[in-house]
Amino acid sequence: MNKFIITRQHYVGDSYFTALLDEKDKFREIAFHPLSEENQVVPGIICIARVKKIAANLDAAFVDIAKGVTCYLETAHIKDAWFSKQCRSGKLTEGDELVVQITKEAIKTKYPIADTKLSLAGKYFVLTNEKRPLAISSKLSADEKERLSSQVQLFEQMQLFEKEAVTDTKQNAGQEEKRKPHSLIVRTNAAGASPEELEAEYRKLLSDYQKLAATFHFRTCYSILMLPKKFYENAINHLYQEELGEIITDDKNIYEELQQLYAGNPDILSKIRFYENDAISLGTLYSFETQIQRAISERVWMKSGAYLIIQPTEALTVIDVNSGKNTSGKNAEEYYYKINLEAAAEISRQLRLRNISGIVIVDFINMAKEEQRKELMHQFWLSLKEDPVPVRLVDITKLGLVELTRKKERKTLLEQVAQLR
Repeated sequence: MNKFIITRQHYVGDSYFTALLDEKDKFREIAFHPLSEENQVVPGIICIARVKKIAANLDAAFVDIAKGVTCYLETAHIKDAWFSKQCRSGKLTEGDELVVQITKEAIKTKYPIADTKLSLAGKYFVLTNEKRPLAISSKLSADEKERLSSQVQLFEQMQLFEKEAVTDTKQNAGQEEKRKPHSLIVRTNAAGASPEELEAEYRKLLSDYQKLAATFHFRTCYSILMLPKKFYENAINHLYQEELGEIITDDKNIYEELQQLYAGNPDILSKIRFYENDAISLGTLYSFETQIQRAISERVWMKSGAYLIIQPTEALTVIDVNSGKNTSGKNAEEYYYKINLEAAAEISRQLRLRNISGIVIVDFINMAKEEQRKELMHQFWLSLKEDPVPVRLVDITKLGLVELTRKKERKTLLEQVAQLR
């Protein structure tokens, strides 16, 4: 089982360092987080922004979420936006004030990304202000999809929205806002969750959503309406629960926060462990610095003696598979096939470990047999499915290059390390 580790690591500067290990002590994910996220533009913040400039040619706008802090806002979801001040009905105008959520942090020279599509995420559900049908994770079985769909229908019949009404006098002035429609996305982690667990989380998300909808009209521009969850809570909710074995930290404050956070969830609570050993630190125990250097290096060695070359560019990431030694004769084709299968699994791990996103081109070793190429693509697809971040395996080009894309959710590991330096 995997271990999710949280520790204060001194790597160039002080920062929280997180890592997810698999059962063979190979890192699957690495991420750096500042000791304090105060005054930082981090994904998940919901606030009131002011439109600074309309970029009609881009179908976008630039909005300020604080003095001197500008974000890029696509206007695709403006029809569902919550305006606290609107100059012209039905049209976005400079000076308008509206509720946005930060979805992506600033990367290189690009602004942070904001969206008027608001999402409140839990372990089992994501509740949004979009007008859309119920969405259920495609990774769930047909039986689970049917069960969860029926469960959500029961929630709607129970009219939980009315039961969680806001009673504050000032907030009651915003009844119309409180009743804004919402949609639900069922996450993969909902598999096997009891009706009681599902209902408890749904009630919590819905209550937070209602309070947000009922109060934003009374807040001033640049007000922060909702802070994001702690990075470790987001990470734990994002993980597939069946792959999580232990949550280990040597930070007393984080340990106590985790104990409180999951007090009502015995499954996760039983996995939380406080590490105490003055003789050897948690970072030293798991060779964090060595693992980081391996995770940002260009060359990745595999057990067979073959290796990968991973080269990020401005437009895409190129991964080349090399045999590592000359092989000839009648068994060469089978040898290359085995290397490619090993490489497919390792590439899937490296994409997640390095948080590589956008377009990725993979140059596997050429194989003459069509059935081997098909099986390679199938095994590669199965490995990529294990990634919590959406990955789309596109196709093989005429030159034999494999194309895929991975959703961009945060900075790559290489960019995070560069930022620390």
